[in-house]
Amino acid sequence: MTTPAIRIPFTGPLPPAIIIPRAATTLAGAIDAISTFLTAPPSLNLRGVDVGGHSQTVLLTGAGISVASGLSDYRGDQGTYRLNKSYRPIYYHEFISHHESRKRYWARSFIGWPGLLKAKPNSTHWAIKGLGEKGYISSVVTQNVDSFHSLAHPGLSTLELHGYLRSVVCTSCRSQLPRADFQASLERLNPAWAEFLARMVAEGALDTDNPEEQRRKGLKLNPDGDVDVAEAPYSTFRYPSCPTCLENPPTLNDGTKATVEVESDGALSANSNAGILKPAVIMFGENIDPLVKTAAEEAIDDAGRLLILGTSLATFSAWRLVERAHKRGMPIEIEIEKNKRLVPQAKKKKREAKSDKSRAAQRGAPPSRLSMEHFRDPAAHPLKIASNLVSPGHFLFHSKPKPSGPPATKVPQKMDKSQQPSSFQQLEKLGEGTYATVFKGRNRQTGEMVALKEIHLDSEEGTPSTAIREISLMKELKHESIVSLYDVIHTENKLMLVFEFMDRDLKRYMDTRGDRGQLDPATVKSFMHQLLKGIAFCHDNRVLHRDLKPQNLLINKKGQLKLGDFGLARAFGIPVNTFSNEVVTLWYRAPDVLLGSRTYNTSIDIWSAGCIMAEMYTGRPLFPGTTNEDQLVKIFRLMGTPSERTWPGISQLPEYKSDFQIYATQDLSLIIPQMDAIGMDLLNRMLQLRPEMRISATEALQHPWFHDLPQIQAKLQQQHQQQQMAGYGGMIPPQPAY
Repeated sequence: MTTPAIRIPFTGPLPPAIIIPRAATTLAGAIDAISTFLTAPPSLNLRGVDVGGHSQTVLLTGAGISVASGLSDYRGDQGTYRLNKSYRPIYYHEFISHHESRKRYWARSFIGWPGLLKAKPNSTHWAIKGLGEKGYISSVVTQNVDSFHSLAHPGLSTLELHGYLRSVVCTSCRSQLPRADFQASLERLNPAWAEFLARMVAEGALDTDNPEEQRRKGLKLNPDGDVDVAEAPYSTFRYPSCPTCLENPPTLNDGTKATVEVESDGALSANSNAGILKPAVIMFGENIDPLVKTAAEEAIDDAGRLLILGTSLATFSAWRLVERAHKRGMPIEIEIEKNKRLVPQAKKKKREAKSDKSRAAQRGAPPSRLSMEHFRDPAAHPLKIASNLVSPGHFLFHSKPKPSGPPATKVPQKMDKSQQPSSFQQLEKLGEGTYATVFKGRNRQTGEMVALKEIHLDSEEGTPSTAIREISLMKELKHESIVSLYDVIHTENKLMLVFEFMDRDLKRYMDTRGDRGQLDPATVKSFMHQLLKGIAFCHDNRVLHRDLKPQNLLINKKGQLKLGDFGLARAFGIPVNTFSNEVVTLWYRAPDVLLGSRTYNTSIDIWSAGCIMAEMYTGRPLFPGTTNEDQLVKIFRLMGTPSERTWPGISQLPEYKSDFQIYATQDLSLIIPQMDAIGMDLLNRMLQLRPEMRISATEALQHPWFHDLPQIQAKLQQQHQQQQMAGYGGMIPPQPAY
């Protein structure tokens, strides 16, 4: 028998759900399951708390419960984050850094605001109010920014984890303004847009959720009130400044006064570096306020169980709360609706159906009439939060039942014969890391060589977060330039990841094949093309690798280079509270990360790739720093010391120092004379200090430096065949980083 692996924030479609208990496949069964969950005595597994004082439930809610109010969500039909390539939200770093990005955001928000105002709490919100009034719910933590919880049940403690759309906030002085007042200012500054919006509202263009009808009207309704208008002139849109900062400009970190300029009509000027108003929500890549995080943790700690409604847990801020509850020993129930709408329904037996009128009255009963008096009566089942609900076992943590209680709800799963650890013969050890040991292995049935990454599980800590990230991401990243994860075998005390076998990593390849570590230009070009293809695929699927270095690039006997070790990778196409700046081995770490930025994006992988490209030519690390500060010095000595003029906003980064020694930019061709001018152009584009100036992986693959790649690859293939013909035995056994 195996223990289901913990499912973590996940961007791909979910596998078929394991419904626990099995009876929850029906509406009546789902009602029974939730009723039993909410009314059960406090768990004896709760650690470090007074069990008797933790009988209430805390709710964690997501976009799924607001879909019935007519709002768009981020999720697909299978309950997870929908990778909608056509919808690209604006990230926090873009909003802060670019005047044009703010124009685009506010123009689309301006069009979408009337639709948000029309939407109201639905019956699920009212049902939650009823549960709170009867004492079953202690508090609500919501990822939603629509404020429906606060409107429906103002008396029930509600924490808006990701903020709220009802206000805008200044990024400099943190003062807030009502969103309705801000909308009036936008209307005044943009009369043509206001006229267009009035016409759209009159025609009902914002009322439909049918994609085809939206397209016919030239609109696309997205989450959080974002409305995309086809071919709209976003660059013409104007927005106001923070009135407080306009009157009294704030002081920057370097001691100078910020610039807050407005045009004659009050629109913020592009020359301003302060007084910028943003929605009071956590944007993609923005930090959650530490006080909010603490309040959310306290809400978990004050309850005895956790009920999760309408969220796929595809954000780390939400997942951490679930993990916290699990570590405390709290019972956890996760309800993800199959058909996207979670609405309250009463269980109605045929003998209770008296007339269409009475049934309609039951369905449409106002919140004050929700009957909770007979909640504990198993014949009544009046709980009204169930409709086609499923509880994926991939997410569930199951508390151990008491001996006198009902049978365990966990469904035993037999491991397929092909998945038994004994199906693989363990050979020599290839390497050992912080949380795993890698062995060379052989599939006993097929004879295929594999790499076995064994992770021993701590009984208290569970599965390491690095392993969880690696599993969830690599199972979705199927590409010729990414090491394949064949299988995951999970037993009570060990997790084994089965990878395709690669002969060695790039570092060992350079040590044994190059001239003092230097590789010939043809090999460098081939490896760089494969590296950039792998990076581009990750970025297209909204994944940052975050730890690119020669030791994590694996090479097989065919000369194929593949990305490995996704233990630090992060999905970035979902709302996240913060990124850690403790990523990427120091020598390959981007300057924005070294300066403390937590809102980095795909550009950090590009910087690492540039460092690797230079190292393949020279056989030496380009920036071999010993400390964070020394690493910055080594970068500035070659690339020049940045300033507010060359890198706007750098003085706001946590590790920026106004007394950095000033260095002039050096000519990289003097450091790498063997690189041709076209290759040097590509390298310089990757090693831009300003992250937004770095070339993307997709753009890099189109660079002229790769135009002669087909001829080079043909030549390398011919050399490989000649080596095999001459009895070349391939590469010596390596220690690859899987």
